[in-house]
Amino acid sequence: MNDLDLQLIHDFRIKVEEHDFVHFKYHDVQGKDQWSCICSAMDWITVGMEYISDIKDGTRNYKHSMEMFAYIASIDVVWEGIQQIHRVLYNITDIPFKNENECFDGKILDEDDNNYFKTLRASFGAHPVNLNGREKGEKYFASWSGDILGEYSVILYSNKVGNGSRSMYLKVNELNKFLEKRYGYLNQLMDEIDRQYKAYKQEMNHIFIKENDDICKQLEILQIESSKRLDLHKILIGRLIMFFTTPIIDKENKKMVDEYKKALKPVVKQIYNSLQALEYDGVDYDALYPSTNKLQNGYAYYIEKLSSYIYGTGYHASFWEPRLRGIFKDHFVMEYKSYEELYILINSCIYKLNKN
Repeated sequence: MNDLDLQLIHDFRIKVEEHDFVHFKYHDVQGKDQWSCICSAMDWITVGMEYISDIKDGTRNYKHSMEMFAYIASIDVVWEGIQQIHRVLYNITDIPFKNENECFDGKILDEDDNNYFKTLRASFGAHPVNLNGREKGEKYFASWSGDILGEYSVILYSNKVGNGSRSMYLKVNELNKFLEKRYGYLNQLMDEIDRQYKAYKQEMNHIFIKENDDICKQLEILQIESSKRLDLHKILIGRLIMFFTTPIIDKENKKMVDEYKKALKPVVKQIYNSLQALEYDGVDYDALYPSTNKLQNGYAYYIEKLSSYIYGTGYHASFWEPRLRGIFKDHFVMEYKSYEELYILINSCIYKLNKN
């Protein structure tokens, strides 16, 4: 094992969260939330590798029975997590390294590495009193494990009269080889995520998004297309729809808002281009989240409370509404029928202040 042990699962987690592609593709697969499976697997791979790292740096010692069992169990947790991610990404029930015999020498049973690891795990603590033997109907019962003359082993007793007992030896370097091959498989799984994302992106690039001169209809089209394309700019599009569809009741306020809407129209085109190319860059978020130094300090805090309230969270209006009315009373007519309208008026006002 090397110093990059924990770094690999960290890199894999970053890869999974990149582009939001994995969540988008696997959060609902024919009614099954396979994204949750991937998250659980990553968490437990991390748990297992953290324990294994403690063994490696000497914080823990696997020379005692329960510590060795914990070490084997940690490897099992890592391996199980990798199997689950493999099944999700490749949509198959087979597991990696099937029928391979490269890790364990001197096996007492004729099993491939995957199955022999299960036998080791069972014999050294998982269920040591119910083990399959070599003969039909034979069962083994494991005694305690330990380090005898430099070799870690467990004694297996047979339920067949006259068969006596035998020793199962465990070499830590072979366990580590088993772990390294399977943990390293995360690199191949990251390559598979990249392959799937590239194929998905190419497919979407060839499906052209309709264009419409009516800004509201164009936003509706973009909202539908976003749901098919990683939910890219979902919140931004919803925000623009609110800005372009909420009625403004005062004529003077409407003039101010119309000027702001003109500045937002290029953003709609930027979102269109971003969705079509499935690229995150090229969208001017500052136009939708304007700020200014021409208002008293702290105004942004109350605007954030207004925004949270509109989207169903945050403090009651009695906390922030009087403060906002006081801050903006000299900048636009304080008439509105909804808090969405107030929010648009405030953003339009800030745009006007900056422009002036």
